[in-house]
Amino acid sequence: MDRRRLVHGCSPDSQPGRVLGPDFAADAGADHRPVEGLGAPLDGGREVDVPDYAGDPKGDRTPLKAHIRLANPRTEKTEPHRILRRGFSYSLGFGADGQLDQGLLFVSFQRDLDAGFVAIQRRLDGEPLEEYIEPFGGGYFFVLPGAATPDDWLGRTLIESA
Repeated sequence: MDRRRLVHGCSPDSQPGRVLGPDFAADAGADHRPVEGLGAPLDGGREVDVPDYAGDPKGDRTPLKAHIRLANPRTEKTEPHRILRRGFSYSLGFGADGQLDQGLLFVSFQRDLDAGFVAIQRRLDGEPLEEYIEPFGGGYFFVLPGAATPDDWLGRTLIESA
């Protein structure tokens, strides 16, 4: 099986995060040509396409242990754990040690950190991708609840719930 499919569950050239040395490229195979549909699920053509896991129950197309499938299995049980998220790839070129410094800046929004990000990270614990990435930096930033109507005000629901 192509390790790119196992690791990401999306098209081969999408970058999974800060890559540790050349190992990912070597293990994933030498074919790293640009692919139409970059970042798309394996059963889709665009990054925004929703994977069809119901049509692939055994993981023949998108492996059951693929990052994309573990992070959001799209089941009724995991629906409360959904988050709004976006990854931004970056490359800073080569460092003084000769290693390529590239990775992924990950940003997400959710109402409840434990029900969202933490629950998803628990599902991802031990996934194949862990071998190739090194988290560094980060933080949690809180945003006030928005105004629902023209008469509402920023943060009202937070203040009233205290």
